[in-house]
Amino acid sequence: MLLELRKRRLAAGLTQRELAQRARTSPSVLSRIERGRLYAYPALRRRIAAALNCNEHEIFPELPQIGYSPRP
Repeated sequence: MLLELRKRRLAAGLTQRELAQRARTSPSVLSRIERGRLYAYPALRRRIAAALNCNEHEIFPELPQIGYSPRP
């Protein structure tokens, strides 16, 4: 789960400080999210995803996707 966030951040060539700045949060909050110590609330998940140019479900795949229904 949170490993994907770290992988995306590193692939984008960003430090935690740089991503935190782009997502309008603190580096310590971002670090705690990456380590699974803090749950990212919806608005912050969207800002992190936007800063990484991806969908929040790509970074936080444990979230249910509204409107998604697997076919039998």
